[in-house]
Amino acid sequence: MTGEGIFFVCCLKDNAKYEVVETVFETELSDKQAGVMKAGPVHLQCTKDKKQQTLCLRKVTYRDAKGRIYQFIANNRETGAEEVALIYKYRRTIELVFKKLKQNFQLHFFLF
Repeated sequence: MTGEGIFFVCCLKDNAKYEVVETVFETELSDKQAGVMKAGPVHLQCTKDKKQQTLCLRKVTYRDAKGRIYQFIANNRETGAEEVALIYKYRRTIELVFKKLKQNFQLHFFLF
């Protein structure tokens, strides 16, 4: 997808196998503080067509205002770490809007 100019941001699963290449940004946050805790490139191991592949991605660790810690991966290295977290937040909002639309309107409203 990266070669075709398609960018993504998603949550990193707990069982994902990756290797941290370098830590570009790291900061200590107080208990009440929200923001980016760590960011840097990683090599993620995946299987495609029964072959092991390594993807070069960017990992961002973020803590929200409630103290929950999220780990995001993205293939766009030009956006800032805060922006990666904001993109994921908006992504979730858009998914909820589409879910409500699908629940409240029949399919023929969208076809015409």
